[in-house]
Amino acid sequence: MVYCILRILNNNALLAEEKGDGSERILLGKGIGFGKRAGDEVTIDEGVQVYTPVVREEQHSAIHAVNAIDPVYIETAGKIIEAAEKVFDSINGDILLPLADHLAFAARREREYLSFESVYTGY
Repeated sequence: MVYCILRILNNNALLAEEKGDGSERILLGKGIGFGKRAGDEVTIDEGVQVYTPVVREEQHSAIHAVNAIDPVYIETAGKIIEAAEKVFDSINGDILLPLADHLAFAARREREYLSFESVYTGY
């Protein structure tokens, strides 16, 4: 499959448009974005994970959703999904952006020393 790069997230992640149907995809793979620029075409090989981004209504496109999340969390979410696929038969790839957003939120709370008090008194 051939994709046109919309945005380089980092060396291992990019947002691309599938040639032919124009749908946006997030591609994760070792070095997939290295030396590339927006507008370049890329052909995926084995080992590249392809995700269809699911975005909230107010974001309107994957570019807005991806811009709101640090690429390191998108890459980490991809690794979590890849590990989960080894344990379970299949994992819905639609969870990539929500999982990345959740990881970013949890990391920000940790950096800011914010925590949730346990509602359950048995802890």
